[in-house]
Amino acid sequence: MLGHYTDDTLDAAACLWGTILEMRHATTSRNPEEASLARDIAASFDRLGMTVLRHHILGWTEHVEAAWYDAEPTYEKSFDQHFVPEWILENIDWSSDDSPSLRETEPAPLPPGYDVAITLVLNAVVRTGGGEPVALAAAKQLLNRIEERHSCAAGSDIGVPAVTEFSIGSAGEAIDIDPISDEFEADALSPSGQPDRHS
Repeated sequence: MLGHYTDDTLDAAACLWGTILEMRHATTSRNPEEASLARDIAASFDRLGMTVLRHHILGWTEHVEAAWYDAEPTYEKSFDQHFVPEWILENIDWSSDDSPSLRETEPAPLPPGYDVAITLVLNAVVRTGGGEPVALAAAKQLLNRIEERHSCAAGSDIGVPAVTEFSIGSAGEAIDIDPISDEFEADALSPSGQPDRHS
């Protein structure tokens, strides 16, 4: 269901609804596929009612917007007259006895020789009373724990990437450190040998 929306979101929702209304009335089309789809859509209207079906279709708006965002740079035809009808034909299953639903699609396999690299960003707030050295020590301990978890998961089916970059700073400049090559500095700890836990 629509929550926060923009003019583009409202336009996409209106295009979805308008296109489905047009498809619904194509039962006399000479194209047998269009006529069959029109009968399936009409059956959904009869089964669910216009109000329920309209609210159900609103739930597809974010999906068609996301698809349009990916396709728009190279798509040469119009959004309302071409893209939306094509998206409905490719992505909506009207054959269910319950309600029409989004088809589940599997991601296309990568070509041989290709891999995927995903950069993860971790934002952590560490409040200390010992200034930058103690904050740096606490951050390094956090990174060490992440590296330990990564090592434990290396033999599992789920790949957990190592953290290769980290920055720490106050309201001023940030300091970049490499948790793999930088050694843990003992003198960056509080006198007790542990990071300062004061808030």
